[in-house]
Amino acid sequence: MTNGVLAGLAGVLYASRFNSVGATTGTGLELDIVAAAVVGGVAIFGGSGSVVGAAIGAVLLTTITSALTALRVDKFWQQAIVGLLILAAIIIDRVASLRTAKKLRVSEARNV
Repeated sequence: MTNGVLAGLAGVLYASRFNSVGATTGTGLELDIVAAAVVGGVAIFGGSGSVVGAAIGAVLLTTITSALTALRVDKFWQQAIVGLLILAAIIIDRVASLRTAKKLRVSEARNV
């Protein structure tokens, strides 16, 4: 229910800012949304993450995109860089989870 209320609020805010909403509004923003969440520490496969981390990821991604726009980097390369950020965040998350699992196995083996 909360998600529906927030989605409705986002729609109202969007309509009030741009004075119109179409069927294709928001098309192409999926990559940016996933990138913001993953860069902010939300696990790509689910199960962990926080709203604060996702918000920090969104701010970081917006800052990077604005800097790339100011440097006149083509939109294609901006999306490629966002894709690389997603891959880097996934790799870092995976390495960290493997290290944590290894430490847990070692500590359990010592306790037995």
